[in-house]
Amino acid sequence: MIKIFEQAAKTGAIVRGHTLVWHSQLPPWVQNITDAEDLKSVMKGHIDAVLGRYGDRLAHMDVVNERESPDLVQAISLTR
Repeated sequence: MIKIFEQAAKTGAIVRGHTLVWHSQLPPWVQNITDAEDLKSVMKGHIDAVLGRYGDRLAHMDVVNERESPDLVQAISLTR
């Protein structure tokens, strides 16, 4: 990932982040979380970790894709 930012800096390009949470790309261990509060905590921790590491270098970022998916609508209530 660092190489991407280094190359962007050399060429004057911007880096756009990809979706951090996407209902169809959740690892099995996340899909098995049944408690909404646990799921929110795991997702918030993931989002905070990635944005904390790379957020100041990204021009744009999709945080949650397809929030209205039945798989996520009950569990997500993030405001960031």
